[in-house]
This record gives sequence, structure tokens and C-alpha cells, in this order.
Amino acid sequence: MFAYENFSEIYDAIAYMLVPLYIIALVLAWKSINVRYLISVILVIETLDALTIDFAFSLGNYYYLWVTFVSILFLIPVLGRRLIAASLSSRIKVFKKIQSQYVFTRQEGGLIFLYALATLISFIAFIEASLYTAAIIQSPPIINNVYGPTLSLIHLLEAFLVLSLAAKGNWVFTVNKSKKAKKSRSYST
Repeated sequence: MFAYENFSEIYDAIAYMLVPLYIIALVLAWKSINVRYLISVILVIETLDALTIDFAFSLGNYYYLWVTFVSILFLIPVLGRRLIAASLSSRIKVFKKIQSQYVFTRQEGGLIFLYALATLISFIAFIEASLYTAAIIQSPPIINNVYGPTLSLIHLLEAFLVLSLAAKGNWVFTVNKSKKAKKSRSYST
């Protein structure tokens, strides 16, 4: 019903729209160093994912295991952003600023949920593909009906969350800047 072959153009368009949207989000959030750092890391992983797609398709059933691995790669910078910045802060100055300004947002919580869901769905698809290849099951219903639409929906929600994180980061930076300006004016009068 929702197999990749039936909707390949839609699934591919959704998958390939992420990089341009992340670049837009990066430009939008440029003033917020934390959001810029997070989106930059996500953009690098997304680019790696796009560059390795031919390799991933050549893996056969292990394609789903590769997607599971890439989904875990997306989880790491969101979950460990503060810890990564803390470990690099003594060597690279920008990470000291990132660590000191770290704030966990709802959008990041949403991203963690989506990446965990993508990891779970991909791993289930790998198990199902392995069972199908071993002729233990007669058809792969999750791969045929759930996998494609679920990952496409996850990609759409991920794009929305990253854009909203970028907009929020830009808005918070603007509000903080105006508060600092008001404080400095009140001290000077």
C-alpha cells in the first residue's frame, strides 16, 4: 500500500528537502550560538546520510541496520550537546561559550523522540527484513506499509522542529539583546 516503489518520488522529495531547510534554519538562527551549533551538527550528519545513500542501498537487508545507525548518530549530538561542549571547552574557545549558554528546549526533546522513533522503526524493519529473507515470514508488512510513511512523517516533523528551533533561537537572541540595551540605557540615565 505505502511501499517505497509506489511513492518513491514523494519519499525522496521529503528526504532531500531537509538539507536546504537546515541551511535556511542555520541562517535564521545564526545569532544564537547554541542553536547554530546544534543545526550545524545535524546538517553535517544529514549531509553524510545523503552522501552515503547509494552505499546504504547496496547493503540489501542491512540497509535498515545502516538507517538505524544513522538515526543513532542523530541522537548523539542532541542528547550529548552539553557534554560534548564541556569536553571541548578547554581546547576550543567557542565551546566554552556554547557550554555557558546551553539551554535545553522543547524542540530538542521533540527531536530526541523523533530520532528514537526512527531508530526503533528502522531496527524493527531490519528484523522483519531478516525474517523475510530467511523465509520465516511470508511478507514484510511493516516495511511495505509502515516504514516509508513513518520515516517521511518523521522527516517532516524533524524539519518543522529544526525550523521552529531556529526561529525561537533568533527570537530569544533578539529579546535578550533588547533587554541588555534597556539595562544599559537605564544605567546611563
